[in-house]
Formats: sequence, structure tokens, C-alpha cells
Amino acid sequence: SVDGEVNVTLGNASTSKTSIPGRLGVGANSTDVEAALTIKGDPGNTNQPAKITNSAQDTHTGLFLNSTGNAVNEKYGMQFGGFNEYSVGGIFGLIDSTSASTSGDITIDMCDGTTANALIERVRFTHEGTVGIGTSSPAYPLDIVGFANSTSGFRVTDGTIDNRISWSSGNVGFFGTISNHSIAFNTNSTVALTIDTSQNATFSGTLTVGVDDTGHDVQFFGATSGRSVLWDESYNGLIFSDNTKLQLGSSTGSGDLQL
Repeated sequence: SVDGEVNVTLGNASTSKTSIPGRLGVGANSTDVEAALTIKGDPGNTNQPAKITNSAQDTHTGLFLNSTGNAVNEKYGMQFGGFNEYSVGGIFGLIDSTSASTSGDITIDMCDGTTANALIERVRFTHEGTVGIGTSSPAYPLDIVGFANSTSGFRVTDGTIDNRISWSSGNVGFFGTISNHSIAFNTNSTVALTIDTSQNATFSGTLTVGVDDTGHDVQFFGATSGRSVLWDESYNGLIFSDNTKLQLGSSTGSGDLQL
């Protein structure tokens, strides 16, 4: 029943569903009810919201959804829909402990297609401050887990330059552009390495490959198959493969060694 503009009672001992025509306002004047449900209040200060307990309220909270099941990982929250009596997903809270002043997480769960089945958790915000996408146990500030395909990973784009951190089904990590643009690596806000769209690399400083006296070798290949120059750590010198030419100075001869 509806008693004027102040007291609202929903349901009774014999009614399981009650509908209210028009709009319902909580903490609002009858002329200030802008939506089907309008909740208004003055928090009174700019402090952080306080945790609600059985002995503490919070003036910053306009709506409190509370499960009374008291079970770990039991989700309770709200859902949204775009078709009458059907939902597309929702936001839920859950506890991870039943001890006093318990902690818990917030999840975003979505429908998978048009069948009537359980929602699938897509995003989780943990009370430790981590965010998981595709995982319910994020181990990093932002933890993204997905399937190995061309659309997995993390994308940053301005609508033209398209960057992605991802992985492939061949167990290979991927970092770079998927648009026709170069990529640059910066240190101290200065470009240190640029790789252009033809896979040419330009270093702004000194390139060091390997660590001295650790047995690492460096091998350079040219455009001709089978020709290369190898710095062999065990030999402590350069080794030229068969038919690889060495030129010192500006000689124009055709031999393998030009001086």
C-alpha cells in the first residue's frame, strides 16, 4: 500500500509481489522524483564512505544490498535487462570470510548468448585492490586472462594507431602494433629503440648483446641464405661463414676480402 508521499509499505503476509505505478522517491520531494526509483540524500562531508556494519551506518550510501546467507562466495546483487523479464548481466558482491567485519569482492557477471543459464563472471574487483578480467583470482593490479586468439589481451588505441599486448596459440607473447605504424620503446621519456613497419630497428644509444665472458654468441645474417658473421665467445673472435665477404675501406674489387 502507498500512504501519501512519505510512508511506503511493499507486500504483506498474503502477497509475494507488489507493483507501484508511476515513480517512487526515497528522500525526495514528490516534484523531484526523476526516475522509476529515485534515492536522494546529503552525505554531509567529503570523507571516504564508511563500511556498514550492524552498529554503523553511512550517510554516503543511498542503496545497500545485503545478503543474509552468510556463506563464502555466495553472490548477491543486482541485474540489468534490455528485454522485458530477461537480464543481460549484473553486479554482485560476495564475502570471502565469515569472520567479524568480513571482507569480500565485487564482480561483474554477464550472460553468454541468449540461453537461460548461469551468468559468467567477466570482471572481479578484489578487496586487496586488484582487478581481474577473465580470472576470479587476480594476482596483479590488472590481471587479464583469456583465450589464445587474435582478440585476446590488452588493447590501447586512439582510433588510428592500434597497440596490443597479447599472446598466440603458438605459446608466443605479443607486444606491438597491429596497425601499420612503428613502435617505440622509451626510457626516461626519451625514445631508446624504434622499430618501423619494415621491421628495421633504430637504437638511439649503444647496443650491447650478451654479457662479457658468459659464453654468449652473437650471429648476424644477411639477405643471402647461408652467409653470416658470428662472434664466437669460445673462439674470442669473428667467424665468417663460407662465401661471406669482408671489406675494409672503400675497395671496389669482387673478392671475398677487400682492403
